[in-house]
Amino acid sequence: MNQSVIFADAISIDGKKQLLKLVAHQQGMRIECVLSFARLQQLCKTPVNVDNAASLLEGVRFEVEELAETLIEEDAFDEWGRIEI
Repeated sequence: MNQSVIFADAISIDGKKQLLKLVAHQQGMRIECVLSFARLQQLCKTPVNVDNAASLLEGVRFEVEELAETLIEEDAFDEWGRIEI
């Protein structure tokens, strides 16, 4: 695991867009990472909604952070400068 990418513990949930937002930091740069409810459901094999999204993320957080870290290292940023997991 590359320790140059650090993830904050806090997440935010956008119920309208059905997204979770995580923040990573790499060499002083703040990177927003987004994870759709659909992708989270694929990872945890459980239906996701606003009420359970945060707790389901915690169950697969290590895997999500590994995926995000790989995408960051590959410079796979979207047009808004975010990483879409």
